[in-house]
Amino acid sequence: MPSEQEVYLVGRNDPCPCGSGLKFKKCCLLKPAGPGRRVTGKFQFEPGSYGGPGGYMPSLACFTESSPGRKEYRFILANPSHIADSEDEALAQAVSDFSEARRVDDATGSAEEMGRQLSARGYVSVKNFKVILDDA
Repeated sequence: MPSEQEVYLVGRNDPCPCGSGLKFKKCCLLKPAGPGRRVTGKFQFEPGSYGGPGGYMPSLACFTESSPGRKEYRFILANPSHIADSEDEALAQAVSDFSEARRVDDATGSAEEMGRQLSARGYVSVKNFKVILDDA
């Protein structure tokens, strides 16, 4: 079992973290993950892209709604090890990574496990982030 400092990525052939005794690929990996936007307590998470022309990174935004329709962003996670040429490519990778992390969260009931899964995939916290909303 990894220590609290270690980050463990649940692999397809690893035992499922739900404790069923099956391999992850035969158990919770097959189950549909929760919705694309995830609510954990008062926080909400959604995949996106971060960066600009010449380098978009898959990202995950954490926010609260201070009033209906008004988001207050708390932090952004981005994966600098995966640079994409377009926003769409970065978003697709973020959706895929987030889906896998949500499956682990669903299997364990732990948002911390979801965070560890994302960390193991290369996601890091973005300091002094700027959010640009697409109103289209």
